[in-house]
Amino acid sequence: MNAADKAQLIEYAKMAKNKGLNRIYLHWTAGYYGQVFDDYHACIRGDEGHNGEVYFMTDDFAEKKNHTWKRNTNAIGLSLCCCVGAIANQGYNADFGKCPPTTEQIESMAQTVAVL
Repeated sequence: MNAADKAQLIEYAKMAKNKGLNRIYLHWTAGYYGQVFDDYHACIRGDEGHNGEVYFMTDDFAEKKNHTWKRNTNAIGLSLCCCVGAIANQGYNADFGKCPPTTEQIESMAQTVAVL
């Protein structure tokens, strides 16, 4: 995560404090590395030149987004932009598709969760 993303994340986290948020859901978009979706509060890109960058889809983490079926109230949704063509529930032989999560995306998501 770059310094600008971290500074913005800290500001958004401060603004969301005491607004009743009590969960964070971690996702992948099932799209391409540079493809962001408004269903999440933040998307973490994996495309060249932007790998690990956080794109905020809102300036209010308390905004209700559509990231998790029947679990969006009081929840923050974060997503890695990746895994187009993935096949879920394959156990140890998971197929993450043409765009598997990058090391930089995973590290950025971990840092985002740590700040939140």
